[in-house]
Amino acid sequence: MVVGTPQVGDPELGGLGRVGEMALRTECHRPMTHPSHWPAHLSDGCQTNAKPTPAGSTGVTAMKSTDRTSSSRKKKIGAIAAFTALTAGGGVAWGLWSATGTGSGRATALTAVSVTVTAAAGPASLFPGATDGDITFTLTNPNPYPVQFTSMTPGTITSSNAGACPVSNVSVAGATGLVITVAGGATSATQTISDVVSMIAAAPDGCQGVQFTIALTLSGAQV
Repeated sequence: MVVGTPQVGDPELGGLGRVGEMALRTECHRPMTHPSHWPAHLSDGCQTNAKPTPAGSTGVTAMKSTDRTSSSRKKKIGAIAAFTALTAGGGVAWGLWSATGTGSGRATALTAVSVTVTAAAGPASLFPGATDGDITFTLTNPNPYPVQFTSMTPGTITSSNAGACPVSNVSVAGATGLVITVAGGATSATQTISDVVSMIAAAPDGCQGVQFTIALTLSGAQV
């Protein structure tokens, strides 16, 4: 007969309590003698054989059912995860129509812009009779490419004190074989064309300290 249901972790059942809820079956074997001759531990005429048996839907049967449910759930989750990874990784080939485009495009050549030549301060090199005066200037190149100049043609001369030292006291010669380069979109450092300015020997004292500005035409090309 069933006399009790041990709880999980019951010390009297040892490891059985960890398996699940079990039923305890007790079997009574009454000796075929008078009770006065029964051993002390059979005073009630029963000897107990504790055996774990399934109790209803609990115990090992219930655990097996839970394991199967858990396994099935894991398989479903795994299948969903695999499908999601395949889709996200581009593993699914979708049918997309191809397309073409026809027509025309346009490219436009820029228009070259003149490089600006600006007079710059330089060492004083003129005196009566001098023939090796220098011209100093900077270059500003607005074009996106570098330019190199190889020749110079002088133009109009202006005196900073025309009354005391008119421009008739100096002259400027042209120059060839120059190598003057300015980078694209940049302003150069001070450039010098040497030995092209002369002052007459009869230049008056009024020419001392006078500055002469000379218009320049530089010729060159993109490099």
